[in-house]
Amino acid sequence: MSTMKSRVTLRKEEGHGAVDSDFRKPVLLMGFRVALYSLLLFTLTEIILLDAHRISRQFSEQSYTEYAQEVFLLVSTLIFYLSVRFFPNQAVVGLLLGGLFGMSLIREFDAFLDAHVARHTWKVLAYSLAIVTAFLVYKKKEFFWRQLDGFIRTKAFGIVIAGMLSVFIFSRLYGLEDIWLALMGEEKYMYEITRISEESVELLGYTLIMIGAIEYIIDLSTSSKRKSTSIS
Repeated sequence: MSTMKSRVTLRKEEGHGAVDSDFRKPVLLMGFRVALYSLLLFTLTEIILLDAHRISRQFSEQSYTEYAQEVFLLVSTLIFYLSVRFFPNQAVVGLLLGGLFGMSLIREFDAFLDAHVARHTWKVLAYSLAIVTAFLVYKKKEFFWRQLDGFIRTKAFGIVIAGMLSVFIFSRLYGLEDIWLALMGEEKYMYEITRISEESVELLGYTLIMIGAIEYIIDLSTSSKRKSTSIS
């Protein structure tokens, strides 16, 4: 009788061990991602510091901060477009966000395109992408609301929205001249300080968008694996 009880107890302990292992893996993976994102944020401060050492010169489109913004935007755009290819059940989200951030990326090159191609080239490219995006999304209009609802339910949604609000709203308000004039006074006002501060906030926003894009792909991949496991 005691032998049978010990076997039952052993089986229960083995079962609990397997359950603990199931919970341990996602927690450790999340911790690893948090460490990587923390390292990324530390890198941002180093990029801003590099530009701060150049503050005596005019802050231009050729700053390290601007380069980082463009790289992060490019990565985010590619991730959302890749999600259309590998996860067609959420193609609407990938097309919309890929198109939006693709247009933002084109906008970042406005000065370069105007100087080396033709004036308003970036507008032609951005509007063309907007039209193509609208057409492709319209073709999938029957899935529009369902797929958007699926995206809203992911943790990536909050991260992406936080990044968008930081870039498109807060950075613009944060860079208002009235704020900085009140802070520094007219005699000590330096436009370069205002500019690099605003661009730094934008960089943080683009970083959040990229992190959200990465988390979105991870969410889609995890959900796809769970569905495959349940079917099998």
